[in-house]
Amino acid sequence: MSVTLPTAIQIFQADPTRIIAPIGASLAANVPYLSVLPQKTFEAQVSPIHVSVVQGRTVPGTSMVKPNFTTMGNVTSIGTNAGNSLSGTMAWQYVAKIYQDFSDVIAVNVAYNAFKESLTSQLEAVQQYSTELINADTRAELFARSGVKAVVSSTTAFYSTISGGPNQIDVATPTGQSDSRLTFPLLHHYARYFTQDLLAWRFGTGDSAHLRFIGSADILESMRNDLGAGVPGTTVSMPIGPMGVSAIAGNGEAKTAYSSYLFKSLYRGIDFGEDQRPLRANYSGGAYSFVEPYLSVAGSTGNIETVNPAWLNASDEVGFLFARNSFERQVPAKWVGEGKIKWAQQMFGGEVIFGAYPDMVQNFFQNYGVLAFQVGRAFRPIYPWFVLPIIYKRCLENDALAPCSGISGP
Repeated sequence: MSVTLPTAIQIFQADPTRIIAPIGASLAANVPYLSVLPQKTFEAQVSPIHVSVVQGRTVPGTSMVKPNFTTMGNVTSIGTNAGNSLSGTMAWQYVAKIYQDFSDVIAVNVAYNAFKESLTSQLEAVQQYSTELINADTRAELFARSGVKAVVSSTTAFYSTISGGPNQIDVATPTGQSDSRLTFPLLHHYARYFTQDLLAWRFGTGDSAHLRFIGSADILESMRNDLGAGVPGTTVSMPIGPMGVSAIAGNGEAKTAYSSYLFKSLYRGIDFGEDQRPLRANYSGGAYSFVEPYLSVAGSTGNIETVNPAWLNASDEVGFLFARNSFERQVPAKWVGEGKIKWAQQMFGGEVIFGAYPDMVQNFFQNYGVLAFQVGRAFRPIYPWFVLPIIYKRCLENDALAPCSGISGP
């Protein structure tokens, strides 16, 4: 089937000038960091610099070890109790930002002779990139602006592994070097630090109330093994752990956690999610240097993305533990101008647009077009210390390999 200009525009356009390629479902499935943040809008025609004001916890007006109560008949006025309880606020600035990107130029005479569905394949590739970009942006902002950060160390006391604390934001990346991976017992200790020390809010209610951890497939598998769910034969001496016992007893959640490809279940008050491209870094000179996950390499035509070997071999990794209402992700409210000045409705969610616009010099026949998208957003801090980035060492896996005699020889 020939791909003419009208056919190309039909593929990429839902109105006379452009198509909005829906990626909402894709975002929900592939951007795990968005699932932990409330979604709101910010208004048009205001400064890009916003202020978030959050009510702080009330300072007690009496001892919380032994509160000082007075006999009812003796209280005749407010007296010295006035101003005992203090209720201040915290205020932080945050900035609305935008990113725009464009594909290689798509030429109709090239598309005309291209393989079938090449245009839709290119659209899907840009869609995927847009989705990954939103994920990376959200993760980077949460890491940079978090009010607490932790580095896993086997030689450091628990509280000393944590930098920052309540009412803090933009805590610097710790300089201590990690010498151990994150274990499930330590993760649960951090979870108790959230709920007991910081009085963080959990997702859900009742027995389903939980915190959320997002990490790589490797760390999820290691923590499942911590709970005694190792693959038979990998560690012969491993006893049946609590997850295995629960699965044998018929617990549905434990069965799923035990038998699924990845450990992504709600277990002991923590819900697990996978990040396929986690933050990774190398430690050198008393600091962490983060590694780009991708490289650009030449394809048969143009350039294509490939995984960066330096990222695959990075020494350290970051996982995130979330309580509810750490940050709020905001997008621009709908605005198309004012008076007689009108713009087309702007799309700020990473939706992909195809445009082939006439130009008297270079594109008179609309033979050339591009795929484009833009992402507009702001991250409002609410309780920045309710998200904990955890830096841990990437340890060698025990793949249970052993030399053996071959069928046809040594």
